[in-house]
Amino acid sequence: MTDLILTTRRTIEAGPEQIYTAWLDPVVIAKYMTIGPDMQARHVRNDPASSRIAFTWETPWSAPGSMVDLPLTPVTEGTEVMLTHLKFPSGQSRDGHLKGWTGILERLGGLVA
Repeated sequence: MTDLILTTRRTIEAGPEQIYTAWLDPVVIAKYMTIGPDMQARHVRNDPASSRIAFTWETPWSAPGSMVDLPLTPVTEGTEVMLTHLKFPSGQSRDGHLKGWTGILERLGGLVA
């Protein structure tokens, strides 16, 4: 296992409060937290934070202790979301997660904009 990190950034045309609420609502999370249109999240659970969302990430493709951090920064166009995901078992896993997180942020943006 390696200590690989990925970071992806997206500006979403919505306020931090809208993004925060969408990220914490299990019904809404199930709509965008997928890697493809034919997939659904099987189990969604969270504990609220404030202008920063941080959580552990456990999937068959992640490393034990994998963490995700999303500060929500207000900008003129809406909110900048910079997602950082720590710990991957391989570069291939990191690259796959980058593709997945990019799609998730795009779907989230479409839901809240």
